[in-house]
Amino acid sequence: MAPKRKVGVLSGSEIQSKKLISVNFKSESLKSASYDLRLGDEYYIPSFSKNEDVAQDTLLHISKCSLNNDVLVLKPFASIVFSTEEILTLPGNIVGRFDMRIKFAMQGLVLQVGPQVEPNYSGRLFGLLLNFSNKTISIPRGARLLTIEFSYFRKKCSKPSTKKEPVDSLAGFLKDQQLVVGTLEAFLSKINEKHEEIKNLSVNMENSRKSFWNRLFSIILVIWTLIFTALIPYLTLWISKTTIDKDDYPFERIIRLEGQRDSLQNMNAAIQNDIRSLKEQVEKLSKANQESSKEKHQ
Repeated sequence: MAPKRKVGVLSGSEIQSKKLISVNFKSESLKSASYDLRLGDEYYIPSFSKNEDVAQDTLLHISKCSLNNDVLVLKPFASIVFSTEEILTLPGNIVGRFDMRIKFAMQGLVLQVGPQVEPNYSGRLFGLLLNFSNKTISIPRGARLLTIEFSYFRKKCSKPSTKKEPVDSLAGFLKDQQLVVGTLEAFLSKINEKHEEIKNLSVNMENSRKSFWNRLFSIILVIWTLIFTALIPYLTLWISKTTIDKDDYPFERIIRLEGQRDSLQNMNAAIQNDIRSLKEQVEKLSKANQESSKEKHQ
């Protein structure tokens, strides 16, 4: 009689005894029925636009937490592909399922991963992490980011005929993947660029409108100046003709009044002379009369 196969979720002691976490096992991460996987050093920043040279593009965008004070920094709406610190080695009768711990999900992080870890898998685990919040989130390297549980498989899977190398690096994982391009961060960047373009266009249009009205006002002013300058001789002639026709030409009146003044002055001088002459005659007559009266009395 064949031995009865085990079923159900593996306990923490079974996870440790079967050495499912083959590299970088940490006892503090072991739980009664699961294990907390820690954030690894390497992570990949998706490019904003498609690059034909995929291999070179991948290498350019792989970074490390150790180059940034052992911290992974996710800007608002940013996406990264990360790896775990631990390396797993699963036998043919065990499968794994993992997801992100709730404490990170409550900060606005969203995890995209495959549905399960297949039997006979060997290597690190990888996932796409998105920051859907409007704030920057920092995760220290080695933080217990994921939780994985293992279950027995009813039928033991045979190992692949072609031996696969353990997927223990991010570059090795990404070389066979269709790389994500144009994430929400890139989309937001495009929106901000278009917003700046529209704002600059609005400012330029406003400046152009002001410049147009300033130029129009200057042109109108020049035109009116030219028209007024051209009409000055005609206006002068018209004013002169009008005043002359009304016998109200100002300079002529002044000259005429000055002539009348001089005539009056001359007349006044003649009258004064006549008055003096009459006074002299009256005095002579008065003196003659007095002398005549004296002679009569004698």
